[in-house]
Amino acid sequence: MVIVHADTRTRCDDGVVGEIWVQGASVAAGYWNCPLESAHTFGATLAEVDGQFLRTGDLGFLADGHLFVTGRLKDLIILRGRNYYPQDIERAAEQAHAHVRRGHCVAFSVADNGHARLVVVAEVSRRHRADHDRAVCEAVRASIAEQVGLLPDVLVLAHARAIPRTSSGKPRREESRRAWQEGRLVEVARWNGTFTTTTNSTITTRAATPEMTVRLRTLLLEWLADELSQPVTTLDSARPLADYGVESLAVLRLQVVLEEQLGRSFDARMLWEAENIDALVQRLADTEMQVTRLMDEAAVVRAESNDIATWPEYRALQARREALAELQLTEPFFWVHDAVAGAVTQLDGRAATNFASYNYLGLSGHPDVTRAAQDALSRWGTSVSASRLVSGERPVHRLLERALAEFVGMEDALTFVGGHATNVATITHLVGAGDLVCCDERLHNSGMQGAQFSGAHRMVFPHNDWRALDTMLSRSRAQFRRALVLIESVYSADGDAPDLAAFVHVKQRHDALLMVDEAHGLGVLGATGRGLAEACGVPARSVDISMGTLSKTLASCGGYIAGSAALIEYLRYTCPGFVFSVGMPPASAAAALAALVVLREEPSRVEQLRTRSARFRTRARAAMLDIGDEALTAIVPVVVGSSERAIQLTWALRTRGIHVQPMVEPAVPEHAARLRFFLSWEHSDSQIDDAVNAVAELLHSEHGVVHHAKRAAKR
Repeated sequence: MVIVHADTRTRCDDGVVGEIWVQGASVAAGYWNCPLESAHTFGATLAEVDGQFLRTGDLGFLADGHLFVTGRLKDLIILRGRNYYPQDIERAAEQAHAHVRRGHCVAFSVADNGHARLVVVAEVSRRHRADHDRAVCEAVRASIAEQVGLLPDVLVLAHARAIPRTSSGKPRREESRRAWQEGRLVEVARWNGTFTTTTNSTITTRAATPEMTVRLRTLLLEWLADELSQPVTTLDSARPLADYGVESLAVLRLQVVLEEQLGRSFDARMLWEAENIDALVQRLADTEMQVTRLMDEAAVVRAESNDIATWPEYRALQARREALAELQLTEPFFWVHDAVAGAVTQLDGRAATNFASYNYLGLSGHPDVTRAAQDALSRWGTSVSASRLVSGERPVHRLLERALAEFVGMEDALTFVGGHATNVATITHLVGAGDLVCCDERLHNSGMQGAQFSGAHRMVFPHNDWRALDTMLSRSRAQFRRALVLIESVYSADGDAPDLAAFVHVKQRHDALLMVDEAHGLGVLGATGRGLAEACGVPARSVDISMGTLSKTLASCGGYIAGSAALIEYLRYTCPGFVFSVGMPPASAAAALAALVVLREEPSRVEQLRTRSARFRTRARAAMLDIGDEALTAIVPVVVGSSERAIQLTWALRTRGIHVQPMVEPAVPEHAARLRFFLSWEHSDSQIDDAVNAVAELLHSEHGVVHHAKRAAKR
């Protein structure tokens, strides 16, 4: 078996993706009565290897003697001599805007006058309106440009369920290509140099002005002449930049020069991919005009409307709420609890078994935790009334931080007043322009926003796919000063966990920082609840930055960063999210510290939680519920197939005294809407069994779901 460049038919080095070729006694001789097809598929040869090979059509790479399959050759998109994977483009498209349906995008190439053109089709959700078309198109194009480094030639917004799919729900790219070429796709809007909606209104993108084109061409040629130490008159703008033998480091310098001139960032690959210098200048100028136009339009909108009720974002929210009303569904959100949210809670004066709480170990409401908060309240008051750097420091802050660092195996720790803010503040302070941030596609909003706000180049890799991350860093790491990889120990949508050892190996290979969000892992993973590193048998300090929240297992509020002494010292004195924020309330810090003491002294709680979670999963699988992949965490999703169904089930279960919350589109794809069960060590066997039986019974009786849902919503 060998890995081969499909276009040049030369052997690939380890770690490089190519077509998988095989040979051996078990390989057939060819197709019956099809000599040409047989020669193409079964008669492939390599100069340095004897014999013929079977071209499998699969793509993959070799690493440490192991084969990793990444996709199919027929799906590969080749544009201007570069290979692109459609799943990367589709992922960027579906993450661009809330109106794009997750898992409902396809990317493919079509031939046009001898050139390959990229077509992207994205289904929009039911709440989408015509006045959103343009914003969605431009958001998708911008996301693909940022994450993949190219722009689609044609972008189609399609009605829900327009894209052909397999029986398992996967989009059919080839069939989608034919449907688009034959005009069979039900389109909402299209962008292909002009913007067209279903109402046949057209908005023409302004072309770059001659002045701007001349300015950029002059700038680029003068830079190139200076770099090559030769007169500008010797340069030919009809030749590609690569023809002049410019090194990669020099291209990065050019990128900096152009970004300073344009006042924005762009992917350096654009500089290599342009057919020639003139084409590069035109592309930069057109993009600049598009940015200018958007800024002009934003100014018009700002001048015309300061009424938030008229904003598209607010109208989109109202559309979502109206969609529920049309389905005769009452929103199952903002429940008011009248008691400690443990395994049982009080809702509207009635007791309910509670599966919607992060109180994993029952420490919220624990006597020691409550007493510690009360004592701190009496001693230090309700607030420290200042930034800790100025005069807000209290003894309990450092006691908590030292205890956290010791527990998770790090040198030191620093606490922040909010969990979401912890991620945003830390990421934006550690990386910026010239750096790279690689995010798991299911990373929490706080991590994604931190990466976006940092100004660093952001790339997204498939969920828990360390091999894809390795390939991504192999291609891109050398272009950036620092690289930061962001993953979670437990992903709250599916309750699954990554292979930490593999991610550590990848980050070490590429000299990257690894940050792990332990929000749902602390107190849950590992024999004693110390998190993902303990669960995976990996040294804790092989992770560079360990983040966690105090609001879940530790029964308080806020977040923390743990890591090396140098990291914490740097953040303590310079991180704006810490330096310019009030210190954590003493009662919150004392509660978290007391909860940590109980966790450390009673590790049996962790084992009991694991037992409860395993019981729920075992019963759910026996009841034929879709709970995803096997995991050992305290979050169990039950996928039910649609947002409407998930909300109906939520209300129906309430009539049976079971409180669980739905997770619906856009948080997850419409076909993957679910109920999320959060397990606690306090749940009894009967509570778990009753919940599973109730869900199974209701799912097998659609009439029962609707009847119970409407009755509960009227109360």
